[in-house]
Amino acid sequence: MPKHIPKICKEFTEYTSMHGIGRFGSAQFLIQKILWMLLFCACIAYCLFQTYSLYVQFQSEPTNTLMKQSYGEIEFPKVSFCNLNPMKFSKMLENEKLFQIINETATKNQVELTEFGLYLEKYLKMYQPQAPLGIESDSDSKNLFYREMAQYSTLDEVAQPRNEFIISCEFEGVKCNTSELKPYRDEFYGRCYKFEPQVSTKQASPGPQGGLTLTLNAEKEEYIPFITGSAGVIMDISKKSANPSSRNPSMKITGTLLSPQTETNIALKNVEYKRLPGSKGKCSKSANSSVAECIEYCVGMAAALASGCSHEITYMDAAPACETLLEMSRNEVIRVNMDISYTCGSCKIPCHETVYEQTLSMTNWPIDTYVPTLKKQLKENGINISAEFETSSMMKIHVFFSTLSTTVIEEEKAYTFGNFLGDIGGQLGLWAGISVLSLAEVIELLILMVAGFITRKNKTADNAQPIKE
Repeated sequence: MPKHIPKICKEFTEYTSMHGIGRFGSAQFLIQKILWMLLFCACIAYCLFQTYSLYVQFQSEPTNTLMKQSYGEIEFPKVSFCNLNPMKFSKMLENEKLFQIINETATKNQVELTEFGLYLEKYLKMYQPQAPLGIESDSDSKNLFYREMAQYSTLDEVAQPRNEFIISCEFEGVKCNTSELKPYRDEFYGRCYKFEPQVSTKQASPGPQGGLTLTLNAEKEEYIPFITGSAGVIMDISKKSANPSSRNPSMKITGTLLSPQTETNIALKNVEYKRLPGSKGKCSKSANSSVAECIEYCVGMAAALASGCSHEITYMDAAPACETLLEMSRNEVIRVNMDISYTCGSCKIPCHETVYEQTLSMTNWPIDTYVPTLKKQLKENGINISAEFETSSMMKIHVFFSTLSTTVIEEEKAYTFGNFLGDIGGQLGLWAGISVLSLAEVIELLILMVAGFITRKNKTADNAQPIKE
């Protein structure tokens, strides 16, 4: 060992501010030196263990959740709604393949098709017997039905006309513009509509008078047997998207069922979530749909690619539609057995999300004294009213904000880098008396030792004598 090393180390023990090192240098007996060195090393070891625990805590990125209330005008959401019946029964019968699906399902369930109307005898005589489709359950019937419905490039000829479905629409007491009610297509519910206000997008007053009011006709007598088991409307309420090409809501996942022959109040409360992505990207800054919708779309596309055919119209960009029940079954098996965490790991909750908490209340509607007014509205829409007019298919819906307060739920870091450094300093100070200045002393010691090595090497080179022959 070079002679300068012990000297430098002894000087270091005399001036260092670290606890224990000074006692080690000034101890007169060997046993004292050993005890102080062991104690110092034990403190350093435990300090390193505590520092590692603090690092694990820092890496976990814990958060605190803050809840705040803000008041002011609120942007009215997008309201999407569909009739649970995708097409009119009387129109569907004109398609021989669709008729075969219903007829074979009725035979499988041991039900006479004419129980749904004596006029069906005409179609039973009109169509020639076809090869069996292999329907074994109502699920098979629905799969074949939706596949056949997907073959329609437009549903204009078979869907319920707009004037028959939407009897009236008012927003803030004013009749809705045609441009505010836009039709779109859903793979399960056929023709749907979405309401997006264009003139006034901010709600300045709470209550039904400042919201959306819809009078709808579910037209129960036109529901398709075995395909639609309940009557009414399905509705989704979500934040308006700035991107006009954004996907329409997946009604079967996010929709709320509403019953006919009722007046339903849907009182909304605006809630905003602001989440921290962290270094691991726990949330997505670009996501514009819920996790459930993202996973549904991801699984559908992956199953279409893996099976070679798409089960629904939404996924036809990935593969053509499944033609047979065997292809549909293979697609469904792939969907069920898919590892969602691996395939759809990119589906994350949005970092900034607006949610509308809903409170529903219902009452019977319409009452007898309102029926004449309702008949007048139906006639104005071009709907013929018979003497035996039934109100069992009619419904009224009010969508409004119950309050103009917004609940903001925001995440903040519970353990910052500054907290991490402070805790490390506390552990070092508690167990070893080490501060930033102490670390500077250690660095100085290392520099002096290296400088000593370099100086000794240079002196050795200068004192070297040439070898004489």
